[in-house]
Amino acid sequence: MTSDSTPEPDWYDLIVTVGDPDGKPELLRPPRRARITTKNYRGETVVLELDVVARAPGHVLVAQAREGQEPWHAWIRSSEAVPLDAGD
Repeated sequence: MTSDSTPEPDWYDLIVTVGDPDGKPELLRPPRRARITTKNYRGETVVLELDVVARAPGHVLVAQAREGQEPWHAWIRSSEAVPLDAGD
């Protein structure tokens, strides 16, 4: 049993990774910005603007910033990412 003063794990707000995709990933240089609609580990659907840093068949790898830590990288389905135009 946890008390109300027990802090939540810091990973709850991170995007759920679907695991390594099939096929060889291609790094994107420079990364491309996209609007991501996916689930976090809290179980919520979130909409975020993130960098897409790699792609593989049917998937993209996004980088989610974390305060004071290295970015979290998560493979998500490519259908969950909409590229943003440079003007967005």
